[in-house]
Amino acid sequence: MTGKQIFDNYQRNGRAAPVGSEEREYGGLLLTALMTVGKEELFATLEEAEKTGKKVALTYPAESVPAEPNGITLVD
Repeated sequence: MTGKQIFDNYQRNGRAAPVGSEEREYGGLLLTALMTVGKEELFATLEEAEKTGKKVALTYPAESVPAEPNGITLVD
């Protein structure tokens, strides 16, 4: 699947999931990631996550208060 297809799938599943569920939270995280890094970086990272079995996580600068995400990374 392409990064856009993966993103759309997580968004669809997140909207259908109950509030507070892992699926809904991850869909929201990916939307924040899209606004933070843009579609090219997010979609490429989602493709890598799909290949490696990892998930996308937001990164934050050390001294930001309140914390605003400044990037993304892959996590287990």
